[in-house]
Parts: sequence; structure tokens; C-alpha cells
Amino acid sequence: MTVKTAKRYFCPDCKHQFSTNTDHDHTLIVTCPNCKSLCPKRCLEESALVKVLSQRKNWPLISTRVIAFEGREGFEAAKAACADQPFFTYPASHFFNEKNPVESGEVWIETSLPLYKNWEVAHDSPTNAGERLQNFVVVHEHHCAENILYGYYLVITDEMRAFKTNTYVCGECHSAANKNDKFCKKCLHKHMLTYAQLQNTKLLPVSQSLNRFRLTKGEMKEALDLYVQTHVKLPQKEQKKRLEQLVAKKNTVSDVEYKGFKWLLNEGINTEIFVFEEDENRFVMGHQTPRIPEILSHIQKRLQAFPYPHEIR
Repeated sequence: MTVKTAKRYFCPDCKHQFSTNTDHDHTLIVTCPNCKSLCPKRCLEESALVKVLSQRKNWPLISTRVIAFEGREGFEAAKAACADQPFFTYPASHFFNEKNPVESGEVWIETSLPLYKNWEVAHDSPTNAGERLQNFVVVHEHHCAENILYGYYLVITDEMRAFKTNTYVCGECHSAANKNDKFCKKCLHKHMLTYAQLQNTKLLPVSQSLNRFRLTKGEMKEALDLYVQTHVKLPQKEQKKRLEQLVAKKNTVSDVEYKGFKWLLNEGINTEIFVFEEDENRFVMGHQTPRIPEILSHIQKRLQAFPYPHEIR
């Protein structure tokens, strides 16, 4: 049973701090009890802040400026200064009918969570801490698009453009990855991927991450081969380590269990996908085994010479 504990969060729109029950310290999208905004809420717990600071070793901050404006006149000036197309919306709640939650000034952009449309502002940014900003936003009166209330735009730097062009992300977990990999290694380790999810593991630049087309037959075969290899084949270093562990407990397990696992390890097969049922004196492919048919078929072929009782469920 998962134990939930209260953790502190803050709303970047109205600066209100509050506690909510959660079993992690990640960013939450919940309604602010003060302003009713549904913007992402950043966790204030020490564990979350330490994690962010650690990520900056590999994903450094980008510094730029945000320009806030008011009314139609301000919007016209923003259009002249910003080359991006504006995104039109209306206030998230009555709290923001005439209050622009974004203020002009220097902002620090986090790069550890690459987003196609948005930019994550750091929790310790000089202004707009914890906000999630877009390139150009215009807020108008509800049901009256002509009545411009306020808005903002980001000064897009060459560094920001290069980041979205040269940073590759997975369409399944949305994490940044090494662009030299074709598919997301983190997702390939997940046990229960479907074909559709496997297709999304292809890495694309952040600037293209929404433009995902179905994989070609060749790409799908490549993804399936990698998925099979990830879950069935044991790296040589890990193979040696597990053999040593098995030998160390030889006298505490049955002869069949010991010899069966030794056979699997000598064949380079990942023993994590098997459990040994002592009552039945047999090996069973456990629930952690991916259910994509290509993996099951591959395991069946590898086990044809396995000389001990086994079952693939």
C-alpha cells in the first residue's frame, strides 16, 4: 500500500503556498486553493529542490527576458517586437480578470524537462519563479476576443533555438535523451509497452516532438529487436555478477534451481524474467516479462534446449 504524505507546493500565478497529499515530489497540476489556477505547481520540499539543482549539472539554465504588456496598445507593440504567432486565451479564473500573473524581467529557463510549446521557469528565477511560459501569450476577456486584457512574450535567444533543435526527446516519457540513440533507452526497459507506446519511443528534436508519424516497417523491426534484446539478453558484466551470486548461494537452493539458473546465465538470458516454483520444482516465466508476441516467441526459441521443467504463462 502506497503511503501518501503532505508536501508543500506553491502557485506561481498568485504565489500562494499550500500543502497537498502526494507520494512523490514532482510538479503537480492541481487547482490552487487561493486563485483556482490550474498551472503546474512546483514542490518546495528540500528533496525536490536538491533534485533540480543536481539536474543542472547536465542541463544548465538558460537566461532570457520576459516582457509583460497590458491592453490593446501593449499587444500591438508586442506584435511588432515578437516574431512568433500569439496564443490567445482567457483568464483561468476571476482572480486574473485584470491581473497579469506574469511580470517583466529576467527569467531563468530550466532545460531538464524539454517541452514542445512551453518553457519551465526555475524555482529560483529572479522573476516569475516556477511559471510555465510560452513564447507569446495574449489574454482576452471571456467571450470577447477583441477586448485584450494583458499578455507577455519571451525574448527567444539563439541559445533557446539551438536547445529545441539539438535536444532530442522521447514521445512516450517526454524525457531528454542522447540524440545518438534512435529510441529511448529508459522506455525500452519498461516491461509493459504496447506497440503504440513502442512507436512513441523514437527520439525527435523538441521542435518536432509533436510531429510523430507511424514508424516504417524497418524502424518498427529495429525498435522490436532492441526491446527484445533489452529484456532477454543479459550484458556480459551482469552475467558474470549473477553467476558469482548464484555460486555463493549454491548450498541454499535445490539442485534443479541452481543448475537451471546457471544454464540460463551461461546462455546470456536475463534471469529476472523467471521465477522458480519450489513446490512444482519448475521454472515459470514471471509477470515481469513483456507480453509483446515477438518477445514471447524469442524466449520460446531460446528455451527449446532448456533441460529443466518450465512453463511460459
